[in-house]
Amino acid sequence: MKDVIRILGIFIDNAIEETRNMENGYIIIVAMNTEQGCLFSVTNNYKTKPELALMQQRGYTTKGENRGMGLYWAEELIKKNEIIHNMDITDTEVVQEIEIIKK
Repeated sequence: MKDVIRILGIFIDNAIEETRNMENGYIIIVAMNTEQGCLFSVTNNYKTKPELALMQQRGYTTKGENRGMGLYWAEELIKKNEIIHNMDITDTEVVQEIEIIKK
């Protein structure tokens, strides 16, 4: 559970950093039970559209120098714990979802 909290913390921290200086910035956080386990989702709008293919690479950021480690470390924890991770970028939003399957 500690790793799930760290992953969600990274997703939420990134969403806060992206939206904090936006006039109409928003963050939507969802936690719900599924038939298989639990689903957590963090959605936010953005100023600068990130590159989906690069987001989990070490050092990739849209926020300036000496940044870009959070999603890399989140992905390492996701792999370690065999968590299902879906990420999508629409014309206006970044959506990060993880699903924890009951064992």
